[in-house]
Amino acid sequence: MESEGGGRSQDDGGQSTMTYVSNPLMSDFASDWSLLHEASIHGRQVTLNKLINQGYSVNLITADHVTPLHEACLGGHPGCATILLKHGAKVNNPNVDWRTPIFNACVSGSVSCVNLLLQHGASPHAACDVASPIHEASKRVQPPQGSCGREI
Repeated sequence: MESEGGGRSQDDGGQSTMTYVSNPLMSDFASDWSLLHEASIHGRQVTLNKLINQGYSVNLITADHVTPLHEACLGGHPGCATILLKHGAKVNNPNVDWRTPIFNACVSGSVSCVNLLLQHGASPHAACDVASPIHEASKRVQPPQGSCGREI
């Protein structure tokens, strides 16, 4: 008997075997995502803890060198980032575009994630000749209405 995402069947000797089927709903850019990546970007802390306790590596990378910590920060989920960091996630690993988790936290506007990463040794400086996390954060800061850079 087979289910949609994989199932058990019996071989000729009556032994139960497991069949795994890849998820047809995942698009090409995310086809190498792990369940950890999925839980991290969606803020699913309970699932994240269960997967880590089952032995998943918190530093698992995709083909583009994206880690679950990159995704937790992009999603603006400091709870997930805390869990990953507690279990040894690397804070300064760049992806193929030289973006680090703190860069993603700045992109998402998550001050909590930025502060958490800084407390764990994240560098606010660019890993390469690209915009730094500080540049990303400053692009997203809105000046008070009516100020336009001058005193009111």
